[in-house]
Amino acid sequence: MALRELAGWSPAAISAVCGCVIGAVLIVAMLFEGRPAPHLPPMPSRIAILALIALVALALDRALTAYADGPHWTRATAEDWVTTAALSFTGGSCLRRSCSL
Repeated sequence: MALRELAGWSPAAISAVCGCVIGAVLIVAMLFEGRPAPHLPPMPSRIAILALIALVALALDRALTAYADGPHWTRATAEDWVTTAALSFTGGSCLRRSCSL
């Protein structure tokens, strides 16, 4: 509600950003498995992991948005595709990898 009312974002943009954050959490959890700071105290380690998640989410959002801005969308919007790509494709591939381990 804060993003919609205070920031003026559309529901599609909010869904796209939230999908990228969820995808980033899955990517960081699968690829780094508690790193980059396993030898740090708990609080700095958590801050480092949250910063890494924020960077991955930003990179994922920018990359998917740049790709989605290319074609002309007739039924959906670019934000709808970013949401689908971030949640389905990124999240699904991370979950499949964890099931095969």
